[in-house]
Amino acid sequence: MKKLTGFALLPVMVCMTPAFAEDDIGYNAEFSLTNDDNLNRNIISAEEVKDTFATTSIGVHQAHRLSDIDYINLNAQLKYERFNDISGLDNVEAGVGLRFNVKPVAGFTEPVYIFSADASVIDSATDIRDTTVFNLGMAASKWVTSTLSTRGGVAYRIKDSDSRVFDLKDLRFFINGDLLLSDHLTMYATVNYINGQTVSTVDMNNFSPEVLKVIDLADQFEFDPAFGANQIAYRFDSTTRSLTVGFNYALAQKHSLDLSVRNIHSKAGGQIDYAVTQFSLAYLLSF
Repeated sequence: MKKLTGFALLPVMVCMTPAFAEDDIGYNAEFSLTNDDNLNRNIISAEEVKDTFATTSIGVHQAHRLSDIDYINLNAQLKYERFNDISGLDNVEAGVGLRFNVKPVAGFTEPVYIFSADASVIDSATDIRDTTVFNLGMAASKWVTSTLSTRGGVAYRIKDSDSRVFDLKDLRFFINGDLLLSDHLTMYATVNYINGQTVSTVDMNNFSPEVLKVIDLADQFEFDPAFGANQIAYRFDSTTRSLTVGFNYALAQKHSLDLSVRNIHSKAGGQIDYAVTQFSLAYLLSF
C-alpha cells in the first residue's frame, strides 16, 4: 500500500482548502457489480478470462464560483475493486481532480467549456500493476433541447507503473448524450475513440499465428502473475473504440440505480484485435 501513503488525507485536504471555505461540501458514493468477458484482453477467442468484480467508491467535492461566468470544482475520491476469481486484479485507487468550468454566453442552450486535470495512484494486489495516473482534458457541454444534453471532448492520459509493460499513454476523443425519458428515467450513450497503447495477456506456450503477431508488434513484455503461471503481458500500439449505453433510474432526489452495457473493440497494426463486453449495475447516491 506504499503508493497510497501520500493520498490518504486527500478528502481532508479538500475540506480544509481555504479557497473553498465559503462553499458547501458535497459527497457521493457508488456501489456496483460489473461482469467482464475478457479481463486479460486476450486475442484468442477461447482463452478470454471472464470474471465479475465489485466496486465501492466514495468522493468529496467542492465548487467555488469565481465570477458570473465561471467556477472551479475540486474533488477527491477513494475507490476499491474486488474481483470474484482473479484476486490478483484487486486494487485500491485514490485521486484528486480539478475542474474549471466557464460559460461565456448566458442562456439555457449555450455551451459550457470544461478544462480538467486529475491525478491518482492505484495500489494493486499484483505489484506490476501499481500505477500513478495523470489525466488532462477539455470538453464542451450543452443542452440541445429541454430533454437532451450532450458533451464532447478530448483527454490525454499517462500511466506510470512499477512495470514498463503497464507504462501507457493514450489520447481519447469522446461524445456523450443524455436523454430524459421521464421525471425518473434517463437514457445515455457514450462513444470513445482511443489512440495509444494497450496490454494483452496470453499464454507463453501458445504459438498460434495470432500470438506470434502480438509478439512481433509488442515493444514491452513481462510475466503477468495475476492470471496464473506462464502468462505474459504484451504492450503494443492500438486504436480502441467503445460504445456504452445505459439507463439511470432516480429512486429519490439523491439516489439512483444505473444499468449499462459497454462494448470495447481494440485493433493493432491491422493484424490483431480483441473485443470486450461489460455489463454493470450500480447504486449511486449523493449527500
